[in-house]
Amino acid sequence: MSTRIHAATLDDLPVLQPLCISLYTLSFGDHWNEGGLAWYTELVYGTEQLTKDLTSHKVNYFMLSIDDVPHAFMKLKQRGENMEIQKLYVRPDQKGKGLGKRLMNLALSKASELGKKMVWLEVLDTNYDAIGFYEQFGFKTARKIRLDIPYFKDELRGMLIMELVL
Repeated sequence: MSTRIHAATLDDLPVLQPLCISLYTLSFGDHWNEGGLAWYTELVYGTEQLTKDLTSHKVNYFMLSIDDVPHAFMKLKQRGENMEIQKLYVRPDQKGKGLGKRLMNLALSKASELGKKMVWLEVLDTNYDAIGFYEQFGFKTARKIRLDIPYFKDELRGMLIMELVL
């Protein structure tokens, strides 16, 4: 079994886009009111947005593949002295196998390489597995916010901003 992580480029768009939509839908498809999931996936993973992200020097997508089949992805965004982990998704049937850990280690390594002072992320406050995962790396809850986006189910809008000082 061969595992590989590579930085996505515009050439990867035909593989990255369905991967992002699929993994997001598997993870959070039931968090949306009618019409919301399609609206959001087009907004965030549509061709226009992914092209913009993949050609930005401040955004990096990484794909993790096992035997050339993509199973996970991560999106990092540089924000001044800090780095945001905007997305980190692993196929549900592959969780617990160290794939997320490999991506997180890569994120922290990239942040160090770039001289960032802090890495931060936002996570739904009901996503206990993810919160526990981030805490294993030393992330601490900095504050609570409320997700302000149309169509998202009201009872699931609680978010935590978690930070790791490097």
